[in-house]
Amino acid sequence: MKGQVTDGGVVNGVVHTESPAGVSGTEVLSLPAPTNEWVEHSFTFNIGSDPEWGLGFTLGGVCGAVAGCSVAVDFDNIRLTAN
Repeated sequence: MKGQVTDGGVVNGVVHTESPAGVSGTEVLSLPAPTNEWVEHSFTFNIGSDPEWGLGFTLGGVCGAVAGCSVAVDFDNIRLTAN
């Protein structure tokens, strides 16, 4: 991950376990602020009780209510490994 954030900006990561009955689990990934250089990050997360429909994986930048807030973030080589 690499990029830039200004005041009020953060990078979010969320993993949802999806089942026929809806979402059976949600894990929020605690992502640090990006830097101008590529940095590798690794996370471990739990899946919900019924993963029949798979996982939903969301990454992105978000701005709070701060005037002039901006987030520019790049992701590369993302890999999810089941243990």
